[in-house]
Amino acid sequence: MARIVGPARTRERFSTRVRGSELIVFLIVALGLAYAARYYFVVYRHSPGFALGEYLGAIKAGDVSKQYALIDAADKRDFFPTEQTYEKGAPQARGYAARVISVKFDEQPADPKKPHIVVINANVSIRGSAQGKALYETSSDAYKDTYTLREDKEGHWKVWLGRSQMNMLKASPSPPGDPINSG
Repeated sequence: MARIVGPARTRERFSTRVRGSELIVFLIVALGLAYAARYYFVVYRHSPGFALGEYLGAIKAGDVSKQYALIDAADKRDFFPTEQTYEKGAPQARGYAARVISVKFDEQPADPKKPHIVVINANVSIRGSAQGKALYETSSDAYKDTYTLREDKEGHWKVWLGRSQMNMLKASPSPPGDPINSG
């Protein structure tokens, strides 16, 4: 009898084991994620740029309590002893709620002689007042502000309004009955 010879049957082996090269890639990705998380939570969140971003975000949100918490102790002592005096005396407290369109920072390096003081230039775009207009009909203006931030005793950065130049205040604040400022 003749034998029929066919192609040899090969079994594919499916392996769930991790190869050495894959292990190296996983390790590099894990180390990169750990480094990014460490940078964000340890370095960036304690930087002066982050504190200024929080302050301008609180202006945009109309959050007076957060704004007051982020101003320097010298400003509180000299100009705004209470949160209510800040709310009534500072036009940025509620006058620009929902009107800040964008903010771009140009952070300058800290002076080695004064490492606890940083000056940050910011380009702030403010939407015009919406009184009697629809939002798409309003204009916007850009202002170049210079903010000085100082580190307090606990290591938190605070906005030093007494040494800052806020050109955005040249834009007229929203009147109290403005529909965009109903906060």
